[in-house]
Amino acid sequence: MITGCPVFFGHLSGRIAVIRARPEGSSGACAFRPRAVELRAHVAPIVSMYVCAAFGVVVSASRDGRIVVWDLNTLSYVRTIPNREMLAVTSVTASETLCDVASVHDFTSYQMDRQSSSDDTEDYEKNGQYKFKSLIRVHTINGTFVGSVKVVEKVNCVCYSNAPEGISVNCIAVGLDTGAIRLFSSWDLRPVAYIAPVNPGIGLMSQSFTKIFARSITYSVDSQQLFAGRADGAVIAWESGTHTRPGSVRILSAHAIF
Repeated sequence: MITGCPVFFGHLSGRIAVIRARPEGSSGACAFRPRAVELRAHVAPIVSMYVCAAFGVVVSASRDGRIVVWDLNTLSYVRTIPNREMLAVTSVTASETLCDVASVHDFTSYQMDRQSSSDDTEDYEKNGQYKFKSLIRVHTINGTFVGSVKVVEKVNCVCYSNAPEGISVNCIAVGLDTGAIRLFSSWDLRPVAYIAPVNPGIGLMSQSFTKIFARSITYSVDSQQLFAGRADGAVIAWESGTHTRPGSVRILSAHAIF
């Protein structure tokens, strides 16, 4: 937990409970106030939340496709991010350098509207939708549409890298149900890299290939390592490579940490 940052709990009712923590005594331990602040804008179960402390905002998403931006400091409603056709949302995240909001949508549970549209980006999303399982959309924090990209595999999790802008090319990393990772440019959503799934037999015993899909994904603070937590209990770390030396892969059973 970030020092001074409240803790957010998303409920099946769509309610978001916020509990503030404050330092207690000389030890610096945190004490939680028993009374929680409630944020109400959703009417369906909360499926994903992201706290972007760098810009003082919180992004929440509910199962019905509603994506809401909250003010982290005042704990108040800011705006709702547009969601054409109200596609179901599975994950949301935000960039700590651009404050753009990336949302992952499920194509498999929705029948796209066949009505014609003059919006080229919407036409792109409709074209050949049944070949794809997920859609990634990016909006600015003000709700302006940046772009979208369709993904053949089901996307289970998403995160941004947060290297300094101007000297680095930041990526949107997504974890797939195949165990692979795809990287897209945070600027124009062009494909950057495909990281094949790591053989679950490396460093692990009697693991099934059916359990290697990624459940969670995140970058290190300096964006030099990418971590993925898999359904088989393994945490995998990829290190940034160079032009002469490819990045290495480390794999560790999550159960060994405890």
